[in-house]
Amino acid sequence: MQDKNVRPDFAKLPEDSEFYQPEDKRTTREKLKTMNRKEKAEFIVEYYGINIVVAVVLISVAIGLVVHFACKKENVLSVYVVNTTQDDCPGDDSAFYADFLKRNGVNPDKVDISISANLSVPVDAQDSASQTNIQMIQTQLMANSVDVFFAPEDFFKSLGEFEYLADLNDYLPADVLKKYKDDLVYIKGLDSGKTYPVGIRLKNNKWIKKTGWYKDEVVVGIADNAKDGDLATALVLEILGENK
Repeated sequence: MQDKNVRPDFAKLPEDSEFYQPEDKRTTREKLKTMNRKEKAEFIVEYYGINIVVAVVLISVAIGLVVHFACKKENVLSVYVVNTTQDDCPGDDSAFYADFLKRNGVNPDKVDISISANLSVPVDAQDSASQTNIQMIQTQLMANSVDVFFAPEDFFKSLGEFEYLADLNDYLPADVLKKYKDDLVYIKGLDSGKTYPVGIRLKNNKWIKKTGWYKDEVVVGIADNAKDGDLATALVLEILGENK
């Protein structure tokens, strides 16, 4: 709402000319006092609308950032699962690992385990989508962004030969390795020439059945340079039922 016919500074007619309405020199507060509710709303929107919109947007962004960082959980473990046979499995949900975290002295309300279970790499792996997935998995392993890794044995060994997967002698207790000696998966490193166990075959495994990921045998291992080797080891022992 603007005052109409306000006399401009360059006008030749006298200020008291009837052609002009006198300038309203009252303060904004004084003007608002004489307005009804509708006039006040129109006045505020006209004069302060943009400022109000900007302020609301800034406040909304600030609140969003506060909520985001206040609710964001620290990722303590990254699990990669290749060629699952089913979708939307219990093992895909971080809540599936809450009891495991509690037993290992970690508060599941403050931390999270990330699960990447939608990775598919067919046996021939010639199509572009499969090649992209392979490159992505290799990149994540090289970047130390994977802690525990599941895959069918052929694909598991092909990655192990590039020495992306850890020597289980460095992580699992000797008695556990001895117990599963017939199910250890060995590779010969392409760079080091060293032969060592990188995975354990899981056959009719109760934990795997609960996840819903696989109907058949699969291999589990620990990525080289896992960010939390102790927690990764604890998860593998949990899977094996050796979490004493």
